[in-house]
Formats: sequence, structure tokens, C-alpha cells
Amino acid sequence: MREAAALRGIQDFPDHSGCLSVVAVNRLGTEQVLASNEELMWLASSANVKLDRLLLVIVRELGPNIHVGIPVIVGGDTQVIVEVRVIDASTSASLATTQTMWRNGGSFVFKGVKTLDQDMNAAWSATLMLDQAAK
Repeated sequence: MREAAALRGIQDFPDHSGCLSVVAVNRLGTEQVLASNEELMWLASSANVKLDRLLLVIVRELGPNIHVGIPVIVGGDTQVIVEVRVIDASTSASLATTQTMWRNGGSFVFKGVKTLDQDMNAAWSATLMLDQAAK
């Protein structure tokens, strides 16, 4: 369920961002995630579209957490950990690599899996700093 929510959040993000034109979103296996930039470009070449940039997105964590004890009596949040590698499609050079940990919740907040799509989308915005780019 979490993998599907992460995929939906990633696929829906370009519709709301206004800054990305997405050709395809593909789920990669563990070996492919560890691939070099050149190998990733070769995998992306099957789209038969001229690309400017290639984004490798690795979702390390996506899920609701419940906290019980000190200092929070009871509460919860959704935590998303995302790694992003931006690759220049013409040179295969890494333009940026970042990791973001995003959380939403607090004391007396109980979040289930229903908001994971929206939480993934918000984590994407935080990762790409779209809130600051709009200002």
C-alpha cells in the first residue's frame, strides 16, 4: 500500500507543480537504483524522447508513526525520506543530489495511510523547494 501511495504521489506531483514536464515514471529495482548516471540514461533512452534532465527519486521511508511516552504523551506523524539525483541528459553529469526528511503531525494527531499520497506530494514540494521558488 505504501509503495502504491508513493508512486501515486510522485505521478500526481507534476500536475500540481507547474515546473516539471514528466515523460515517464518508472519503478526501478534495487540494482537499477544503484546504477551509474550513464546506465540510468540508457534505461531512460527507451522513452524515445529528448530529455533535458533525468530525476532519480528514491523513497527511503513513507509512513505513519505513532509516538507514546515522554516528551510527547501521545501523537503521530507521517514521515517521508526522499533522495533525489538530478542528471543532465546531454552529458550524464550529476547536477544535484539531495536527501529530504519531511514530517507532518504532532501531539494528539493520528494519521493513517489515507493521506500518504498527499504527504508524498508535499514532501516532493519540500524537496524541490517549490514553496520558496514561488515567492
